[in-house]
Amino acid sequence: MSTDNSTISRVSNRKYTYFILILLSLLGIALMWIGSKYFEDGSFGRSFLLGLGTAMAPSSIIGTVLKYFLFQDIRVELTDPLISSVREKVSPLMEETIKDTVKEYQKEIGALQQLKCAGITGTYPNRIKALNEFAEEIKFESEEIIIIGSSLEGLFKNKSCKGFLDALEAKIVSQSVDIQFLLTHPKFADFRASQEKNEFQEIGKQIINSLRRLQDWKVPVENVKLFKGTPTCFSIKTSRSMLINPYPYCNVAYNSPCFIITNPEEQSAFMYNAFLDSHFKVWDSPLAESIQNYDDTINKLSNNLNTYAASAKKFLNN
Repeated sequence: MSTDNSTISRVSNRKYTYFILILLSLLGIALMWIGSKYFEDGSFGRSFLLGLGTAMAPSSIIGTVLKYFLFQDIRVELTDPLISSVREKVSPLMEETIKDTVKEYQKEIGALQQLKCAGITGTYPNRIKALNEFAEEIKFESEEIIIIGSSLEGLFKNKSCKGFLDALEAKIVSQSVDIQFLLTHPKFADFRASQEKNEFQEIGKQIINSLRRLQDWKVPVENVKLFKGTPTCFSIKTSRSMLINPYPYCNVAYNSPCFIITNPEEQSAFMYNAFLDSHFKVWDSPLAESIQNYDDTINKLSNNLNTYAASAKKFLNN
């Protein structure tokens, strides 16, 4: 602020000086005109005014001219080296800054290209946000849907997933798409009980409740299987997209980060293909146990929950 005020003051003083010099020039000319017009030759008044005017006018005019051109020369002499010096110092700095910025953009573009090759189109802090986004994929799917989870409790009981559940239920009711469900077999569920801070048999009961939910939805029994092993990822697959939500060791999966993968028609996304081969093909493996009847399966599992829990406790305590 002080620099601005100082600059304004210098400009004002320079203008004021020019004004005084011009005024003196005009006054000198006026004195010479008055002396020559109104006083007789040889009179003291004529000589005085002509002498004073002659002293004032030419010197003021010369002063004005010299001040203007001399100031311009001095300004050039002072500013040109300064500008050159600033340019010499600033140019390398700007060049370095531009190079650093370009490098950062190159890194970001490289990362985006890697994500594109992988097929990752979205990352989310938890399953709820991902499911709400994936609901659109369910609505417009016309070929197949595969859902792999532990008990599906986090899917069926969470009101925040209502949009996804509504879309899924609409597909089931319309019977327009073949929808398959792979849940964890209750015999293996208690191996994650302590990790998820659940009581023994709790996850098994959740699995049984999910089977009842699928029965109410009239999902064909041939589209439901129980996986004989602990889960690794809650996941959903359509004909072109996947939602992948890994199971962490020390927390429930629906509170953990997940991502959406899309397999574009014009290229092959390697992560989509990797999960297709190493994860979703488990449906056809011997570890995926088919069920023949909802009521019989639910009764059998319910009666064996104590046995499953005891077996898990014994194994974990050894």
